Amino acid sequence: FETKFSNGRTEGINNRIKTIKRVACGYRYFTAFKTRIYLIIGHQIQTN
Repeated sequence: FETKFSNGRTEGINNRIKTIKRVACGYRYFTAFKTRIYLIIGHQIQTN
């Protein structure tokens, strides 16, 4: 079963979110955590 599609990009984004989640233990509010994800991952998606 061969295809042109790969889930590498999605796996990379998931890995970044997990890393942010590990570092984000000190965030007081969930909205701060969510904003951090959008700032880091959102920029990555737009530039690719």
